[in-house]
Order: sequence, then C-alpha cells, then structure tokens
Amino acid sequence: MRYSWLLALILASPVQAADNLSCVWGAGIASCTYLENTNGGGAKIVRVPRPTSAEDVADAEAREAAWMKRCHPVVIPDQFGVGRYHYSAPGCEYGR
Repeated sequence: MRYSWLLALILASPVQAADNLSCVWGAGIASCTYLENTNGGGAKIVRVPRPTSAEDVADAEAREAAWMKRCHPVVIPDQFGVGRYHYSAPGCEYGR
C-alpha cells in the first residue's frame, strides 16, 4: 500500500460531517475526496419575489413575450438524450 500514509492523513484530519468525505478503495489504493461547504450551509438559493401590482405583472409579461419573440427557445436532445435549450439569437441563454 504505497498511499497508506495519505489515507491515514485524510482519515486523521478533522471532518465535521461524514457526508463530506467520500473514499473508494481498490487494488490497495484509496481515492478520497472531501467536499468543504464554504457558504455556511446548503446551496445558495436566492428567492426573487413575484410582481404583485397589476402594472408590474403586465410589465413582466411584456418582457417575457418580447424575449420569446426574439429568442424562440427550442429544446433539442443531445447525443445522450438530455434536452438542451437552443435559441435563435445570441445572448438569449442569459435571459436578455
């Protein structure tokens, strides 16, 4: 086991949660990864409030209709069968 010292070092280092450490052993070699959560917990999710006034709703619908008219989004499966969006104008993948 030529990498046993590495495995010992990884297993001896402090780990906050067992879910963060993943190891695979095979042929006397261990391969480990450690996922460090740097943002304080979970994925960074930003919730954007929906428009509430009738004017804001109409404005949002007009923007979306203009985007749809310009970009014509179409889902086309790739070689693995995963649907990928394709657009008729540059920059549409960014929502503008």
